[in-house]
Amino acid sequence: MYKEEINNKYQKIHEYRSLLNRTDYAALRQDDEPYKPMSEEIKAARINAREQINILESEIADLELLEQEYLKTIDEIEL
Repeated sequence: MYKEEINNKYQKIHEYRSLLNRTDYAALRQDDEPYKPMSEEIKAARINAREQINILESEIADLELLEQEYLKTIDEIEL
C-alpha cells in the first residue's frame, strides 16, 4: 500500500546522494588547494541535499511503520 511512496522517496535520496558524489571533488579540492574554495552554490546544494536526505529517511521510517501496521491488520482480518 505504501511501497510506491516509499520507493519514490528512496529514488529522491538516490538523486541527492548522486549530487553529493558528483560534488565531492569540490570539497576535497578545497582541502588540497585552499585558494580554490568551493562555490557557494555547490555548498548550498550539498547542505540542502543532506537535509533532504535526513527528512526523506525519517518519512520512509514512518511509512514503513504504517505499512507494517497495515499488513498486520490485513493478517488479522484474514484469520
